[in-house]
This record gives sequence, structure tokens and C-alpha cells, in this order.
Amino acid sequence: MSLDDTRPGKGVVITMPYAIETPEGKPNATLARVSGRHVRYLKTMEGADVVTAPLGGFGETAADNHIRIDNAKLGAGMAIVGDRPLLSANLWSIRTTIAVEPRVAVVVAPGRTFNWSSTYSYYTL
Repeated sequence: MSLDDTRPGKGVVITMPYAIETPEGKPNATLARVSGRHVRYLKTMEGADVVTAPLGGFGETAADNHIRIDNAKLGAGMAIVGDRPLLSANLWSIRTTIAVEPRVAVVVAPGRTFNWSSTYSYYTL
């Protein structure tokens, strides 16, 4: 995601419906901080800055597959809502982009079908 060609930085908050668990040292503590259900960017990303982290801690229901990315500076954000439980969720961003990547398990027998959806919504704060 990129809103109005604005770099990720202070005022950007990612919110998950669960307490986020990440490995020690993730994400880069000079760029972003995980606290409870939130990832908060600490400074404007530039050059070769990278923020990456698994966003663990989710449960076994689709209720945890609801992601918000809010940019207070712009007064806008994006929500991603999925209808299946998360298999994993990862954060990756560079100076131009924030990508929260929700993944779901797809288990389907040959000749059968499997449906899921992810809805992306943009909004003002």
C-alpha cells in the first residue's frame, strides 16, 4: 500500500485484532515498534530502510484476519478483511510501500473447489 505517494513513517500504525508476537529483533527497532496489537512506525523510511516481521499471535478463527493500516498524517487508511483463519501474516515495507501479507491455508481435494475472500477497503479517519 502507498497512500498519496507518502513514505511510511511516524503516524503510520498497523493494527491487528490480536496481540502481535514477533521474534526478538523484529522489526528493526529504529524504524518500527510492536506493542500489543499495534506496529507503529517511528521515523520516515528512506534509502535502504526495510521493516520486516512475522505478525504471529493469531488464533484459529477468521476474526483474526482483519488488518488496519492507518496514516494519521494523511487522515486515511486501508483495511484488509479475510473470511478464513490466518495461516501466517507478514509485514514488509520499504521507503515506498507498506505490505501486510495475510495468508490462508488452502486444502482442497482434486476435482473439488475451495473459496475464500479478502476485501480491501480504503477510508478516511
